[in-house]
Amino acid sequence: MHKAMLGWGFARLHADPCVYYRVTLLGTVLSAVHVDDFLIVSSLPEASCSFKEELKSLWMISDLGKVHFCMGITISRDWAKHLVSISQTALIDCIIQQFGQTDADPISTPMDPSVVKSLMHPSPSDPPLSPGDSYDLTCIPYCSLVGSLMYLAVGTRLDISFAITCLCQFLDCYQRLYWNAAICVVCYLKGTHLLTLILGGNPELDPVGFSDSSHADCPDTTCSTMGYCFSVGGAMFTWLSC
Repeated sequence: MHKAMLGWGFARLHADPCVYYRVTLLGTVLSAVHVDDFLIVSSLPEASCSFKEELKSLWMISDLGKVHFCMGITISRDWAKHLVSISQTALIDCIIQQFGQTDADPISTPMDPSVVKSLMHPSPSDPPLSPGDSYDLTCIPYCSLVGSLMYLAVGTRLDISFAITCLCQFLDCYQRLYWNAAICVVCYLKGTHLLTLILGGNPELDPVGFSDSSHADCPDTTCSTMGYCFSVGGAMFTWLSC
């Protein structure tokens, strides 16, 4: 596939090896590839039609038309306002059901500040785990839950990025406290599962960025926790907490 894409004049993005682009007289084509699925965006219909014909020359393909759902992300468009909305409502609902939070009460924040401090710096007076407690923890699907939440944080839910950054640091040494904190994130998502990330619509394309840092708040390593987010035209397109 990669050899064919290069032969058709595509170049691979340095930032993401799964995204290819090509600029010709017919227009610009962007194509994101996931296993055997292609997501095509073009500046003109002729450009995407030409690319589809090239794909058909090598493989039998199915043209599913305008995209509505891709890799757990729902995509909707408002053509009049030039808006694209992406969300992961279906995945959130699946996580709520899979981890037994169907009857749980929603909460207003993904993680309480006092919980963050407890996760990062457990009290030295906490008693050691008994063999029974250690066995019970091995039966808790903590890594599975955090991995599912991580995909949400990377895809559309930047509001849980910091919480997931905290939880990911304990994948090999979690205790009941960490599991409860992860479930709190699920409860927060339950109350906000209809939130969507809106892209476009604003003719002003000036980039705007925000960043912040906790400034060496870890007493053991003096490391900081930092985060940033950047938008173009009021639409958030990249974010990070680490």
